[in-house]
Amino acid sequence: MTNSTQHQSTQPSFLPNLLVRHRHVQTVLLTLHRAKPTNVQEAAQEMILETTEGVQLQGYYSPQPEQSKGIVLLLHG
Repeated sequence: MTNSTQHQSTQPSFLPNLLVRHRHVQTVLLTLHRAKPTNVQEAAQEMILETTEGVQLQGYYSPQPEQSKGIVLLLHG
């Protein structure tokens, strides 16, 4: 016995412009133009954190010029 469910979205389907409909065109176009780094990227300092288990994690710290209200930590698995 198979149990199948279908997801029905209430939002319209994404339909890109005719010139960029091929699945690789948007990726290729992005590689042709490099954005200039922002102030946050220029101020970023690389940090290597080592856990008690010996695992090393690479991170970047971007200090803010004015009074900060805290730190945001983004983790990507």
